[in-house]
Amino acid sequence: MNYRSLFLFFPLACLAFPTVISAQNKKHSNEMHPFWSPDGKMIVFYSNRAGNEDIYTISVETGQKTQLTNNISADSQPTWSPNGQYIAFESDRNGDYDIYIIRPDGTGLKRLTKSPLREMTPAWSPDGKKIVYEVDINGNWQLFTLDLKSGKTEQLTDTAKDHLAACWSLDGEEIFYSSSHRGAHQTDVEIQAIHLSKKKNRAITHQSGVSSNISIAEDISTMVFNTHRDGNWEIYSMELNGENLKRLTFNEDKRADFEFSNIDGEPALSPDGQKIAFLSGREGSFDICIMDIDGKNFKNLTKEW
Repeated sequence: MNYRSLFLFFPLACLAFPTVISAQNKKHSNEMHPFWSPDGKMIVFYSNRAGNEDIYTISVETGQKTQLTNNISADSQPTWSPNGQYIAFESDRNGDYDIYIIRPDGTGLKRLTKSPLREMTPAWSPDGKKIVYEVDINGNWQLFTLDLKSGKTEQLTDTAKDHLAACWSLDGEEIFYSSSHRGAHQTDVEIQAIHLSKKKNRAITHQSGVSSNISIAEDISTMVFNTHRDGNWEIYSMELNGENLKRLTFNEDKRADFEFSNIDGEPALSPDGQKIAFLSGREGSFDICIMDIDGKNFKNLTKEW
């Protein structure tokens, strides 16, 4: 499976994880990278339950699941468009990773990027007119935007760092992302923001450790993200200016049957900002879970699947 956005501190070493996990976890599949539909009724995610990564949706109320893609390639990192009409995702079905879109009923598949470079991890702008994504250029991940109407692309970053897991501000003026130095361990991955018109960067977090996978919802001035600043992958919230940091999950117990059982990550705020969908390994594999914005009322949506 594709673990690079969760384990940003070793994006190259993470390619070894699928073998490790499949050997240790024989209970059921791994489900990752949840993202809410605009109406808050559905969550899109990807799973390896069919033998490779495919895109699925699940009803938050009923638990009904729908498989959207089905092929031998890796389809992952899905994200819902603001109008609910499309889901963008990454896939290597044409030999290298590109960005695709598909309708929530599994029809209308369309390839958006066609360069020979690896293009991954899409995120929609608030107005649905653009997508920001990552491109592997000379060994570093840089951020680009794609105008969906004109097809024009724009490179946003060009430094000897990795720029990953981007997320738009609600007004569309900034893009939040994780920035790191490529290395064997990458113990410093911080959240930054780039102002699109001013072309200026600002740091959001200022602490040694890994902070990544930002999510912002409408009508609140809060972001959620995952970090291992306290020695374990947990979910935190804080204000967009970097203040009022709060730890929301406390999953520190390791299971003997799953090496990554103490990981909570890839948080996604519901559209109303009242719930968080996230990945958790606490019950023996990676599952899609939800909880309230204050960390209470935990529920595993895919445990019995």
